[in-house]
Amino acid sequence: MASAWRAAVTLWHTQARAHRPRERETSSLVAEERTGRQARRAGKVTADVLDAFSFKILQNRGLLQPFATPEAAFYPADYKDPQSFWVTLYCAYNVMSYNTKLVPVGETPKDWPDLLNQRWKGKLALDDQDYYWYAGMLKFWGEEKGRKYMESLARQDLIWRRGRGLLTELMAAGEFHGVVVTFPDLVEQMKVKGQPVEWVKTSNPILVTLDMMGIAAKAPNPNAGKLFMNYSISREGQEVLRKANRISARTDIKPIIPEMDRSKLRLVALDPEIPTQSKFIDDFRKTFGIK
Repeated sequence: MASAWRAAVTLWHTQARAHRPRERETSSLVAEERTGRQARRAGKVTADVLDAFSFKILQNRGLLQPFATPEAAFYPADYKDPQSFWVTLYCAYNVMSYNTKLVPVGETPKDWPDLLNQRWKGKLALDDQDYYWYAGMLKFWGEEKGRKYMESLARQDLIWRRGRGLLTELMAAGEFHGVVVTFPDLVEQMKVKGQPVEWVKTSNPILVTLDMMGIAAKAPNPNAGKLFMNYSISREGQEVLRKANRISARTDIKPIIPEMDRSKLRLVALDPEIPTQSKFIDDFRKTFGIK
């Protein structure tokens, strides 16, 4: 039975990776909104288990049912719903990165304000749909400090592309010196291949995007769904995902590499309500002058 569950979780991950969920996180609040609207209009759900970065849209519309899984006890409070509607399946850390050949050791960034230094002007790239990170930073710092920082960053003549994977590859190729926000696990995979990239471990905060898992309110097979979810967030299920370079929020799972140990990083889980507030899209685009 355990081998069958392992195979199921591996298949789930393979299908999810085909749709690049980590890239989806940076891209489409509008698409997520549309998905929730279509599901509500349809009035039926054909899936038992759901997972997404913008789970709150579904939860707020009554499209989920609570499931008090005992495995949730192994997850920190910010990584599960207090009403048991979801638990984090895996995480995505939002970090700065740079090209180690183009940035001398003495000029490497240590924290977000360092990117406002004149040496970075015209040499930084950012995903043109990085709405979650933008909203999360404003919430962490507060409106006044957050907006002041973003307006200053906008004056750094940023280079715009879509997709953190593409941005990080272009940075490694020397197209620009740094990427404002990318994924550390992606950078680590590139380092193994000998590419000249590094990510910043000392920034405060490192925002954490949550891929949430829960049971559909009208799941055709709710008991089977609960068994699958229970296994997926169990220690064994999380080890399966860890081997696929997914970051677990579960407290008894080791980090992918020692440098990604939670105790060594200033991690802050993104507010799950952010995807429900589409105002951040317009705010982001207005601040950075994106048409």
